[in-house]
Amino acid sequence: MDDLWMPIGSLVVIAASVAAAYSMVTADREAWQKFATENKCEVIGYIAPQVVPTTGLDSKGAITFGTSTIPSQRTWKCADGKTYTR
Repeated sequence: MDDLWMPIGSLVVIAASVAAAYSMVTADREAWQKFATENKCEVIGYIAPQVVPTTGLDSKGAITFGTSTIPSQRTWKCADGKTYTR
């Protein structure tokens, strides 16, 4: 039974981390929607998602190759005179 506590504890930490990250993203999205509504923001542009190549070094110093994804973004023009990209 003692051997199970480590994996169970790890799963609890991972689950809590995912829940906290989701909560922060949701709160940010809700705050932006409130701001956009109050400031009469309108979408004026769209940037499609992008996949870019990446390079790096592994723990033994060998070169590694991979890809990274940049999510889509929208550009907003708001009544406060500013332009926002999110």
